[in-house]
Amino acid sequence: MATKNIVPNDNGEGGIGVTAKRWSTAFINTVTGNVTGNLTGQVLTAAQTNINSILATDLIIGEDAQTAIDFGTVNEIDFKVDNANRLTLTSSVLAPATTNQIDLGTSSLEFKDAFFDGTVTADAFAGPLTGNVTGNVSGTAATVTGAAQSNITSLGTLTSLSISGDLTVSGGDVTLGAAATAGTLSLVASAHGAVGNSLTISGGSTTAGTTDDIAGGSLILTGGAGKGTGDGGSVIIKSATKGSSGSSLNAINDTIATFASDLSTTFAGGVAIAGASSLPVSNSKNGAGIQIPTNKQLGFGNGATSKPDFGFAVDGTSGDAKLEIFCGTGGDAVDAFFNTSGLFKAAALQVTDSGAIGCESDADLLTLTANNLLINGGTVNNKINTLFASQNSSTAAHTSGFKFCNDGNGGIYYDSSADDLSIFANQASSNIFLRTAGDIALTLDSSQNATVAGTLTSTGDFKTGSATTVAPVAAADNLIIDPGVAAVGMSIISTSAGSGTIKFGDAEDADIGGITYVHSSGSDSNEMIFTANATNVVTFKSTGNVEIADGDLVIGTANHGIDFSNETPNQSGAGAASSSLLDDYEEGTWTPTLVGANGAVAQSNSSETKGFYTKIGRLVHCSGQLILTDLTSTGGTDASGSIQMGGYPFVNQDAEGAQSGGVIGAASNLSITAGHSVGLVMLKNAQNANFNVTDSTGGTTDMQASEFSDNGNISFSITYMTVT
Repeated sequence: MATKNIVPNDNGEGGIGVTAKRWSTAFINTVTGNVTGNLTGQVLTAAQTNINSILATDLIIGEDAQTAIDFGTVNEIDFKVDNANRLTLTSSVLAPATTNQIDLGTSSLEFKDAFFDGTVTADAFAGPLTGNVTGNVSGTAATVTGAAQSNITSLGTLTSLSISGDLTVSGGDVTLGAAATAGTLSLVASAHGAVGNSLTISGGSTTAGTTDDIAGGSLILTGGAGKGTGDGGSVIIKSATKGSSGSSLNAINDTIATFASDLSTTFAGGVAIAGASSLPVSNSKNGAGIQIPTNKQLGFGNGATSKPDFGFAVDGTSGDAKLEIFCGTGGDAVDAFFNTSGLFKAAALQVTDSGAIGCESDADLLTLTANNLLINGGTVNNKINTLFASQNSSTAAHTSGFKFCNDGNGGIYYDSSADDLSIFANQASSNIFLRTAGDIALTLDSSQNATVAGTLTSTGDFKTGSATTVAPVAAADNLIIDPGVAAVGMSIISTSAGSGTIKFGDAEDADIGGITYVHSSGSDSNEMIFTANATNVVTFKSTGNVEIADGDLVIGTANHGIDFSNETPNQSGAGAASSSLLDDYEEGTWTPTLVGANGAVAQSNSSETKGFYTKIGRLVHCSGQLILTDLTSTGGTDASGSIQMGGYPFVNQDAEGAQSGGVIGAASNLSITAGHSVGLVMLKNAQNANFNVTDSTGGTTDMQASEFSDNGNISFSITYMTVT
């Protein structure tokens, strides 16, 4: 071309080629302006500063298809490496395309800092963490290594916690164990062969360096609190006793002391209080009890006074050592003592080594001498002296007892040669009275009569009268009334409103049986009550009625019962009573069966086919239900022909007119004509009842097996008379 430029006549006018006819290739050094359409080929200039925007629906920028940035998904940028999507950026998340596939940094190339305003969730952390951690810190290496972690407010639930240094709890509680689990506070076991370490629990101490008088804190051990009427827990101190082998640990299961919620304290062994006022306790025979040191007290009190109310003390004064007893003084005053000379002295009693027993105002109230004891009263007739001489024909060498008063006409003595004990009052008009509760219980008068004011009880035999008409039965000879006259009896007399009783007892119960006659007025007057096993069982009323409290009237022999023959017959017409003896009553169960004329027994529902009967005298009433499952017997034979109900508990009597009819109260699944009804009739001398069907104007016909069914069922009742 002659000129350098092809210039249109006007700006924006003209073109090179048209839509339908385009140039194949254009080689241009520089293109200025916007490019519309597709640009193919290479942009040779290294830096294209004039490209302000690259927008395309399916834009991909990269080295090739395997390594690229893909903008093909709406609102998403995918970063591909090695022909696979590795990282995805959306409006809300920067995430790997596959879980656990790519790393953020390496062990040698690390990011400088990471700042997160939300929650960081990771399977594991390695290295130090700075800032607050919420949630659980777990894993095999879950260790917080800082010296003071002030921002850790809760450790959560730890299976175990190992602390090599001190554990300080400021103003809080240390709680061991879950809601239903016991907790233990203990030291780690020492090495093999080494003595176990000690555990010290102490109350809080005050701080030194001041001149104030400040008390230390108390150590309080408490059991757990109960609820409602439940007791609180006890405080129990245990130890491990010595074992026999050094190869295993001794069990810590021996309780030393228990401090219970009822404020009682139980020590399993002895109690020793060390120091000058020690009270050692020994369990050996020679050292049993509590040993009281010299000039010390063993006191018992309620804590209301500064000193015990009761106790013992040892006075070690030289030449006058003694065991002192004080009671209710609350101080050092001595109420009684024993000294080393054998003297016992109290405020109201003293015993000297001369044998005199008395008090300070009457030192010889009781005098002990060789072979004699004298009790001195205020007068000469107010004395008791021992008796070692013959009395009333007794043997002097074998007599011992007491005489009363100076004249010796009354006393009590024992003659060992005859093994007799005598109480005597030798004046002509003397009586001997035995008193209880201030009243005379037994009087022996000068005529040798005996009068008993109350009850006379004997552990041996008791007999009135001297006749020997016949020898009594050996099992009933403890009380014998045998005056030798025709009319002999025993009377129990009470007041008109009282009662008389004979009781029977044994070694375990003195009131196990008896007979009581009640005289009191009213509806229960004049009745006799028999008692067995401490219970009133039978009462005979004055009206002639017999009342059994709680039991049965048992007929001991067959064919006996209750006889009503004295009752006036109530039958009318030509009837006659054949028996008035009610000699049987029985209740029970039985199993109804369906039997064909060929003897085959149909199968029935064993759990629902049941019968019940009541027998009163000879009258038998039966009822129940029969439910079949198959007309074929268990042997495989079909029940056929006329059918009967079998299994009745008793045979019908063998007499003319003895046949009885039964009622079918309900039936289902039968093969009978509508309007027909089914009944039962038991013939005389039979134990089966025939089924019949009312199916004609003439009456009933025998029911056939074909008129029942494999699942037919009936409810029935029938009453008949047995032979006996």
